[in-house]
Amino acid sequence: SLDGTSWSNPSTGLNYLRGITYGDDLLVAVGDGGEIVTSTNGTGWTSRTSGTSTDLSDATYGNGLYVVVGNSGVILTSSDGVSWTTETSGTTKNLRDVAYGNSVFVAVGQNGKVLSSTDGSSWTSESSGTSTQALEGVIYGNGKFVAVGYSDTIITSSDGSSWSSESSGTSSKHFMDISYGGGLYTVVSTVNNGAVIITSGNAESWTTQESSITEHVFGVTYGNGTHVTAGTNHKMHYSNDGTSWTLADTSGLWGHYYGVTYLPQ
Repeated sequence: SLDGTSWSNPSTGLNYLRGITYGDDLLVAVGDGGEIVTSTNGTGWTSRTSGTSTDLSDATYGNGLYVVVGNSGVILTSSDGVSWTTETSGTTKNLRDVAYGNSVFVAVGQNGKVLSSTDGSSWTSESSGTSTQALEGVIYGNGKFVAVGYSDTIITSSDGSSWSSESSGTSSKHFMDISYGGGLYTVVSTVNNGAVIITSGNAESWTTQESSITEHVFGVTYGNGTHVTAGTNHKMHYSNDGTSWTLADTSGLWGHYYGVTYLPQ
């Protein structure tokens, strides 16, 4: 989509894709069975050899390096998005998301697992303050990392090593992803009958902005002044202010969407 409101569906013919990132003029999407595909424009995609058949969850880009995480503690790195190296993570927990900021990579996942790395190769296990809740999303923005997960879990860190728990002001929500842009952290969730979106300017005080979405929402991003979500039954929503959300035009699309990112034009 060029504006986040009307969407088309370029076919990839691949396994389920779970996460996507953009960096150095390249889109990198990852998914089940070790699938990695790249694109320079979002329409034509090229399969890459990942070296693993393990399901991959998400990717990020920072300091000249793409970093991909997945199940069983898999971490892959690449300087060009084409040739990939398997790194030693030191864990067998499923890793769900990864972010870069303040010269640090942070990966999060199952049982509150948090890993940090300054180079993408050597990883250190950090104490998240929770060992029971899955962490599903992490972002760096406004000078801090913010990670979110099951049972209303929100934790924050300025350096990726020391983490503090924050109150979301909600209950019984499974937070699936987080973005930062337009001065707002935006968190999306799944609940029994749909989704809830909450926002915060400081990652400490949170406000529920949308609770009427009837589909589960798995991904969120910000770009060009617009917040965009991705979810089940090919449904996507957009907002210019993070407060008022509108169902996007996804007519003709199919499937569930797990990740979304912004490609500068």
